[in-house]
Amino acid sequence: QRGRDRRAGSRAIGCGKTTLIAGVFQAFLEGSIAGYSFRRSDTLLAFEEKCFNSRTSSEASVASMPRTSGQVGAEFYHLEVMKDVDKSIHRLLLLDLSGEIYEGAMHLKEDATRLSILREVDLLVQLLDGKRLSSGATREKVYSDAKGLLRSLSEVNSIKDETPLQVVVSKVDQLVGNNVSAEELEGVRTIVAARFTKESQRQGFEIREIAASPAQDTTVPMRFGVADLFKSWLEEAEVAPPLSPKLKVNSELLVHRLGAVSYTHLTLPTILRV
Repeated sequence: QRGRDRRAGSRAIGCGKTTLIAGVFQAFLEGSIAGYSFRRSDTLLAFEEKCFNSRTSSEASVASMPRTSGQVGAEFYHLEVMKDVDKSIHRLLLLDLSGEIYEGAMHLKEDATRLSILREVDLLVQLLDGKRLSSGATREKVYSDAKGLLRSLSEVNSIKDETPLQVVVSKVDQLVGNNVSAEELEGVRTIVAARFTKESQRQGFEIREIAASPAQDTTVPMRFGVADLFKSWLEEAEVAPPLSPKLKVNSELLVHRLGAVSYTHLTLPTILRV
């Protein structure tokens, strides 16, 4: 049986980290994603909790997604999937940190040092809020905060220089409207790339765009770009598979904290999406 274990993490307040994680799970409820089929998860209750408010069964007047609690700090989401074409098994562990934690790390060196767990990730995913990028009043702060966070974490060695980085523009529908053509998205990538000239020197650097939960008045399809993004987390250069992460999950809990997880080997495809 072939397969790999991978880790991911996320950051920034209200940029869509939790919506993205929930969107991946909801897509699997409808079938395979980009050639991968769902096998199992040790954190089904946690996924369900995040998805509940976006469903009509919650009786909420407007679909929403609960934010990651600053008091909880860190939540893990585990997925085991099978690649349809060759039946290989792949394991993914997503780390969702509250935006408040990243805010602290951006300004306080001691807070940045506490995030040393990010050194163990296989991929850093930094989310940029497309809605805020669309406004001249907030655009510069989005860029400065994202670059400042990376700089702070790098200065205290909480992230490795060799860890691949994805910059993902979330809520892209609120940035470009209904025009999500290849040409329009390429234009978005060009503009964003110009602001990340230093960071683009990292190995595996790339820019992507998603709309995990588009605005109700748009024609952009639900979970736009999510399948391709998910596929990119799994399909990297083959390496010797690490030992499987052992998750000690209390089924009574909907939130899974750092203390609830132990690994025989830390090598997750870390998606640090900010």
